[in-house]
Amino acid sequence: MNSMNPDFKVSETELDLIDKYLLDELSPEQTNSFNEKIQKDKDWLTKVEDTRLMVAGIQETILEKRMDDFHEELISEKKQVAKDKVFKLNTRWVVAASVLITASVLAGLLLTKQNKFQTLYSNYYTPDPGLLTAMGSSDNYSFEQGMVDYKNGEYKKAILAWDNLLLANPDSDTLHFFLGVSNQALGNELVAKKHLEYIVKDSALSFYSDACWYLGLLHLKQKETQPAIFYIGRSSYPRKAALLNAINKKE
Repeated sequence: MNSMNPDFKVSETELDLIDKYLLDELSPEQTNSFNEKIQKDKDWLTKVEDTRLMVAGIQETILEKRMDDFHEELISEKKQVAKDKVFKLNTRWVVAASVLITASVLAGLLLTKQNKFQTLYSNYYTPDPGLLTAMGSSDNYSFEQGMVDYKNGEYKKAILAWDNLLLANPDSDTLHFFLGVSNQALGNELVAKKHLEYIVKDSALSFYSDACWYLGLLHLKQKETQPAIFYIGRSSYPRKAALLNAINKKE
């Protein structure tokens, strides 16, 4: 890890702001203001870079070993002081130890936030149950066959059938919705977003509420807090209040 600034001092408020900046959780306006401050304030730039270095260093696999070594050295230092009856602190050693502890706490906060998003997504996401089907010799046979595949968890087959239908019916909110949730179930998040975003532009569409819920969950999984709150809040899912409270809950 690169050596840190001996005068490294960041308040809790500053650390929280820098943390959100590094996690890309600030609004566009806040981000612009933050970047302007970096350009004008060299001390602020130093704090941001020092924090960035700490976060990067924490990700090194040897962190746990360093912490163990730190505790062993601390115990050894105390024993030596007791023998010599002289207690003379090494300023640089103390600063380095303080920075390491601060970095460990910050890394814990970052990991907690990252784990929080993934955990919430896992707890609240379930694939849409789909529609009832009435398999018969109708014009909707291809769609209904795709729905049968969807309900059986054969999402790729369903997507293939519905993609073909979408070519002839590009404005079908039903096709866009189920192509969205099918791709979401497969982890094709960009494609899923594209289809769901088509629906949330018009609140009059029948799948608007459902599309808002699943689009909000996609933003949540990608740690995009504000759009997640925005779309989840516009859904009518019974669990939306509990999820919004969980998202807004401070660690």
